[in-house]
Amino acid sequence: MPLSPGTRLGQYEVLEAIGAGGMGEVYRARDTKLGRDVAIKVLPEELSQDKERLDRFEREARLLAKLNHPNIATLYGFEESDGQPFLIMELVEGETLAEYIARGPIPLDEALAFFIQIADGLEAAHDKGIVHRDLKPANIKIGLDGKIKILDFGLAKAFTREEDVATGSSQSPTLTRGTRLRQGFGEAGTQLGAILGTASYMSPEQARGKSIDKRTDLWAFGCCLYEALTGRKVFSEETVTDTISSVVRAEPDWNNVSDLPVRIQTLLRRCLRKNSEKRLRDIGDARLELEDALDEPIPESVAASSATPTAGRWTFAIGLIFAALSVTLFFARQSEIPERRPVRRFTSVELVHQNQPGSTLALSRDGSTMVRVAFARGQDTGDDAALYVRRLDEAEAYRLDGTERAESPFFSPDGQWVGYAADNRLYKVPIRGARPILLCVLEGFFHGAHWSIDGNIYLGAGARLIKVSAEGGEPITLAENDSPSRVGFGRPSSLPGDDALLITTWSETAGESIGVFSLASGTTELLVEDGISPQFLPTGHVVFTRSGVLFAAKLDRKRKDLFVSVAPVPVTDKTVSGGWGSNFDVSDEGTLVYHTQNPGADTLVWVDRAGRETPLIDEPARYYNPRLSAEGSRLAFVTWTDNVIDVWTADLERGAKTRLTFGGSASPLWSSDGASIFHTAGVDATLQVFASPADGGGSPEQVTHGARSAPSSVSPDGKEVFLRQMGQGWDIGVVRLDGERERRALIASEFDEHTPAISPDGGWLAYVSNETGRYEVYVTRYPELGSRWTVSPNGGTEPLWSRDGKELFFRSGSKMMSVSVEANPSTIELGSAEVLFDVPYQRDTIGRGYDVSSDGRFVMIKEGDNAAEGRVEVVLNWFQELDRLVPEDR
Repeated sequence: MPLSPGTRLGQYEVLEAIGAGGMGEVYRARDTKLGRDVAIKVLPEELSQDKERLDRFEREARLLAKLNHPNIATLYGFEESDGQPFLIMELVEGETLAEYIARGPIPLDEALAFFIQIADGLEAAHDKGIVHRDLKPANIKIGLDGKIKILDFGLAKAFTREEDVATGSSQSPTLTRGTRLRQGFGEAGTQLGAILGTASYMSPEQARGKSIDKRTDLWAFGCCLYEALTGRKVFSEETVTDTISSVVRAEPDWNNVSDLPVRIQTLLRRCLRKNSEKRLRDIGDARLELEDALDEPIPESVAASSATPTAGRWTFAIGLIFAALSVTLFFARQSEIPERRPVRRFTSVELVHQNQPGSTLALSRDGSTMVRVAFARGQDTGDDAALYVRRLDEAEAYRLDGTERAESPFFSPDGQWVGYAADNRLYKVPIRGARPILLCVLEGFFHGAHWSIDGNIYLGAGARLIKVSAEGGEPITLAENDSPSRVGFGRPSSLPGDDALLITTWSETAGESIGVFSLASGTTELLVEDGISPQFLPTGHVVFTRSGVLFAAKLDRKRKDLFVSVAPVPVTDKTVSGGWGSNFDVSDEGTLVYHTQNPGADTLVWVDRAGRETPLIDEPARYYNPRLSAEGSRLAFVTWTDNVIDVWTADLERGAKTRLTFGGSASPLWSSDGASIFHTAGVDATLQVFASPADGGGSPEQVTHGARSAPSSVSPDGKEVFLRQMGQGWDIGVVRLDGERERRALIASEFDEHTPAISPDGGWLAYVSNETGRYEVYVTRYPELGSRWTVSPNGGTEPLWSRDGKELFFRSGSKMMSVSVEANPSTIELGSAEVLFDVPYQRDTIGRGYDVSSDGRFVMIKEGDNAAEGRVEVVLNWFQELDRLVPEDR
């Protein structure tokens, strides 16, 4: 049975599944004692139940653990937890050689460099008498630094079970002792007593069931080298039987390698001789041949062949250096002779992504360091997400203390500082950690920033485009609303010459678009319609997102003005997450990072006080802020689909759902009479509270003006709405719905106060504050706001009263807590906090992610398989792929 994230095997916490096969399931796991990520291979059930085989496997594992070589993935140990045996192995980031070859033949010089390392690793093992027995491209990993690691060394020998056919490759199963072949091998069901390996890479002696030695690895080495250079397997037929028959009887198609240097052709022929007595005897000899071949000039025919793109492999320039000269808006550039490097991909999952409208990640311009707004994986507190820094050549990320509630981080040009916004303020902080430095106070909703080499930070703030010195000071307005239809500016990016910016603009009539803003004239010219988050690259491309898809276009350099001559094209096959600020960044040397959009696997469930679940809405989606109507028959909630967040309602008796808003609304709250739903929506680039008819008829009516706010609670008489609003940080306010709808502050200090919840009798107000250094729940009289009482003993968020006012609920990490309440107009008595259930349902640290019915059942959001919430895709040397997808002239 597959292990789910969070499962513990001794000191190892499972983070995610990363592979499966006949030899077991492989997981990324956290070594909680040593503080590092490892790979664990959970062995098949039948092996764990066979003591003789298990003892044999343990003996083999102990021998293999003695292998210590830079080109062999280290086996750390063999352990057992609750009867489940598993291996602990080095976690190797990167892609397999099989994945690399799938994009086409590997250029000769690059392949030689890879296979010299493979030979070096095999030689070290053979010197210790250890044979791999199952060498194949899927068992060879290319690390992020280009270093080869051979996986699963010698494990095939320890298995004697029947193997399943590898997924998607019926001609290439891993075959073990006990495999039955029913096509052409004598009697149906004949037992092959000693076949080990994978069909396409088996040596003839393996296929015949004979004893084997290191020369079997020489055969597999030749098969892998042949495939890397040609993009084709040596032997690959429609069925397993036919493939093995070819291995035993047929000759390779040598025409596929006729253009290669004679030295390489000869090496392949010596490795792939069917008679093991005539085969190359030592892998060290193969290594020497490859080293000599690498030192020789590559023939022109081979160089031309290697440079030709095949099935997606290109070698293009990285590390481009350009000198920009301004011509009206810009530019001419120069580049160095390109260094050829392969495109490589890996995934970063060590953190839990924090959803927010703006961008949550940034990459330094040299591509060495990434910063993210996130939670540490496994964190179980109510604290806000913060900035985490990770060097891409290191496995661990570290937290920048003091950066809680950070939004839209961005790097300084030298990569030593990170800028960000928090609580309507702009800060910078050194990447090695120190107290954040306040640069300025912002007016309006922060829409992303760019730190220019001219020493200024350019940013969108509400309806204004502003700049501020990187040393701090008063912001200078560069542009602001020039018409009633213009909504705001966002995520600027410098163009060569530093006299113009790429910017995102929003308007009520044209929607989202990308423009070129002239710093000299203060005017904006349209560049691309329907796009956000533009970034100019040294290759001359502009990249941006459209409906969550990353697009690129080549900018025209033949005219004085800047324009895109050919329609932009998509350049990733995965959806990029984000709202108005898309979660991607590209370094100047060609590294692409992006956070993938989780399609949504959450469901809404009823949960009773004992933690028992029953389904409520089981259609998978990304759900937020469920709110029950007063009578309990209707539910309002938020969904986030294709980067659009909106409010829906559901009739719980009929099961019918209705979309209430269209384009950017959240935080629903029922009016006391159930006729309206309060929610947020964007106005002048900030969030205000609106009231929409609950039946979907009529137009929304604006309730608040001024500072950013969201509805949290409504008074029993329906005359007041209590707000979470932006002041010095988060503050608590209230707006009266009668009269002129005056809004006033209730609780405001240098600390954060939010999530107000009024009691059913209207006499008590619960809320959250972090004045002690962590979030706690408090209650005070209303409207007097005199004395207050602490409700949560060890941290708490998301307070909510029971419908009868006799209990106060709150969240403490994954725990649902309850405190009994006895109150009269002048005083209140609070009972001890009790845990109702402890399940990691979705949390909302500055709002409320659940509701409670009159019969005491909770509406909770059950998170599905959301491993993608922390998944950041990293593509090294991406520019060569970009040039293939969007060439100079198409």
